[in-house]
Amino acid sequence: MVLVVVAALLARHGRSTLAVVVLVSSLALLGAAVAVPGKMAALDRALVHGVGRVARGILFGPLAVFIGVVVHGAARSFRFDALRGSAACAPRGWVDLRPDGRPRSIGGPGLRSRGGRLRGRAAALAVVAAVVVAAIAFNRLTGIGPDPAPPSSDPSAVASPSSLPSAQAGEPFAAQLRADQSSFPPRYDPVFGVRVPDGHTALVNVEDRVRQSWEPAVDGPTVWFFGGSTMFGIGQRDAHTIPSEVARLASSEGAAIRPVNFGVPGMVQVQEAQLFGYLLASRAPPDMAVFYDGCNDMYVASGRILDGGDPSEPTSLFADQVRSALEAQNGAPDALAGGPASRQMSEAEAIELGARQYRDGVAMTEGAARSRSIPLLFTWQPVLSSRQPHAADEPLVESIWGADPADSWQREDRILRGIAEQSEVEPLDLTDSLDQVDEAVYDDWCHTNELGARTVATAMWPAIREALDAG
Repeated sequence: MVLVVVAALLARHGRSTLAVVVLVSSLALLGAAVAVPGKMAALDRALVHGVGRVARGILFGPLAVFIGVVVHGAARSFRFDALRGSAACAPRGWVDLRPDGRPRSIGGPGLRSRGGRLRGRAAALAVVAAVVVAAIAFNRLTGIGPDPAPPSSDPSAVASPSSLPSAQAGEPFAAQLRADQSSFPPRYDPVFGVRVPDGHTALVNVEDRVRQSWEPAVDGPTVWFFGGSTMFGIGQRDAHTIPSEVARLASSEGAAIRPVNFGVPGMVQVQEAQLFGYLLASRAPPDMAVFYDGCNDMYVASGRILDGGDPSEPTSLFADQVRSALEAQNGAPDALAGGPASRQMSEAEAIELGARQYRDGVAMTEGAARSRSIPLLFTWQPVLSSRQPHAADEPLVESIWGADPADSWQREDRILRGIAEQSEVEPLDLTDSLDQVDEAVYDDWCHTNELGARTVATAMWPAIREALDAG
């Protein structure tokens, strides 16, 4: 039972590999105890004796070396014998002598020395230091610690400052953040298409579909946040994502909220609607839910490929990858495509189909929330092409669209705004929220640094507070 509890605690703190080892060992010992109790009792006594000797060697071996080398060397240097005392330790008063004339004992009230109390404290500190050194050495030698993060497929995951996006180049944590976030690649989810794996690093922590957020010390209404990678917080530490910044801003105004970040890189609104409905059925409902969309919905619409299927059907960023995997497995790509040659969507088609899919996803979300009377806030996010041209963005703009970006820039801005307008959803328009920031905030076409997240949260918070107050 003790080993099971230990395994649970290890798993809770992200040491899943060690937890499995402990759990399997406990089950094996339990089975053996039931099958051959007599032999297990003998084995138990032998193990206790053997483990005790090994433990003594591990724990007290470094202490013995420390005392024998460091303490003894220091004593020799100061000409002090801890067993006999120094010259200043002359006995006073009655001393109990042996027949041969030597003192029967040392110490006690008959022996005093200046600095004796100080030496005792120093010895205690030496013992503590030795134990700490032994523990560190044991950890280094055994390698017991948090499970290593999964390797990244991106060779530039641990980036040098010169290779970082300009919006993060001056941030001291940027390289570590990029390395940590590379440990959380989107994984296939059999129901919702994609999810973020659980994991714990210094700057990014995810557990049970939730990315860790900053929370106030006092309790308040629970607000769920949904979106793609921009809501998840690519380019931001746990405590500086949009949900964290909203919670921090709310706290500064005396209106504490508890944010729950369900953002998943690659998700579009129709997937968020499915996830929202599932979470309502499996968890305590929130006091409000916020949806942050636009980037992925626009990308799916503008890059949609007609391959013979119904273009009005909902799709997602990873649909082509799933389809390709099925085609490779079934060996019948023609049967799955079964239509005319592929072509890219026109601007008008992208707006029409993108608006339809967004509208349908919002309708699904509203249907799920209606029975529980949960206030909803739909927002439409900014992207690089929706921002007024700024000198700080010129290197990034050129790297994406080339030396003459005007046509591509304007086309994508028209599609982004057109989807929101034609959807008739009327989401909170945040596309201009970063226009007044006089420095680089974008790391790529849609992800921002922590200043960008804080600025968006500032623009979003008044509408959240109004909805909470009304609810």
